[in-house]
Amino acid sequence: MRTKERNDGIDLLRIVAMFFVMMLHTIGQGGLLGVTGDGANVSIIWAMEIIAFGSINIFALISGYTGFSEEKKPFRVSKYVMRWLMVFTYSVALTLIGNAVLEDGMSGTDIAVSFFPVTCGVYWYFTAYTGLFVLMPFLDVVIRSFSEEKLKKVFVALLIVFSAYDFWADKFTPGNGFSLAWLVIMYFAGAVIKKCEIGAYMKNRTLILIIVLCNFFTWVWKMVTPTFVFLNIRISGDTFVDLTAPTLVISSMAFVILFSKLRIKKDGDMQKFIRFCAPAVFAAYIICSHMLVWWHVLPGRFAFLQARSGIELVGIVLAFSALCLGISVLIERGRMALFELIRVRKGIEWLEDKMRERMFRQKKEHISDKERIEMLMNAQKKHSTLLHPETKMENDTAPAQSLTPTVDMQSLNPDDVEVGIKEDF
Repeated sequence: MRTKERNDGIDLLRIVAMFFVMMLHTIGQGGLLGVTGDGANVSIIWAMEIIAFGSINIFALISGYTGFSEEKKPFRVSKYVMRWLMVFTYSVALTLIGNAVLEDGMSGTDIAVSFFPVTCGVYWYFTAYTGLFVLMPFLDVVIRSFSEEKLKKVFVALLIVFSAYDFWADKFTPGNGFSLAWLVIMYFAGAVIKKCEIGAYMKNRTLILIIVLCNFFTWVWKMVTPTFVFLNIRISGDTFVDLTAPTLVISSMAFVILFSKLRIKKDGDMQKFIRFCAPAVFAAYIICSHMLVWWHVLPGRFAFLQARSGIELVGIVLAFSALCLGISVLIERGRMALFELIRVRKGIEWLEDKMRERMFRQKKEHISDKERIEMLMNAQKKHSTLLHPETKMENDTAPAQSLTPTVDMQSLNPDDVEVGIKEDF
């Protein structure tokens, strides 16, 4: 499971998870969840809703699985800036399109809000992801510092407190999982799955069985459980239809483990399809969650399906979800090509590198002689240990004065000191 190469299985899961998100939008905002009664179509609608509901957990788990690395890597703000530019582009462009095509146009408030997608919370997931992005380096440091045994204990404790307990008590994760706090927990879980190789030796059919059983239990609970109050806590059929519910959390983790183990034929048609679509799928969420689509295109559009057969219902929902995803990917691919043509990424990375160099020079100029000596000694000790590990034990038992050599300031190698400073960035 550990590899420095791009994991095509995980990228395929990104596509599947975004397809699930499109299903949620079609079913929910499309008016199908408003269907009441005990008919077969109600059961089918909720089966599709529950299968797709864990997609948000899957995306957060993927962030931890792909974002964490045992090796310390520079914190690249340019990665976030590129993602923000994509969100900003669609937020503003779709608002202006709506203002032009809608009979009443878009309100002045809507137009103003579109220019501040994070500040105004236009897209809740991206707003929460912004906070998660800032915390990622600190989470990675914590995860690296823990042994696998300790991480597994923390992992289990988090699942017990924030999932098994809190999904019904609702005391620690606001918004039933639609929050930064829950994304942080899922990021941590995804990173632990990667580092500790949780589930690496589980058979694929076992993982599939786990997914089926978890979703089946959630669906049965939704269909048969009446609403009642227990210990002043409201319990209903919706209790397990929650991002923090154990069944959906376990199912989402099983998805990540299962797809991480998939082996896609190199240079085959499937790999080409995955690598074309995966980098662009997030745009589908941004486009289809925009106020123009959310409030003027989707509302009640599919309510008529409640009177159709189950086969028609499922077919139309799946087809429309696939269509939304496909069109969004093509649009995003066009935007990516345009940004590549005008070298937006290179410009942002150049600016970030220049800022880093300036910070590096400032730190180098203000470093004291004592700090230079300490950095040189640490660098020498580090390289000596790497080249001659057998000397470590001898140094540990040597007299204290032998570990404190006299350093001539004139003989300091600036390159050695530079290495020590650059490691901080």
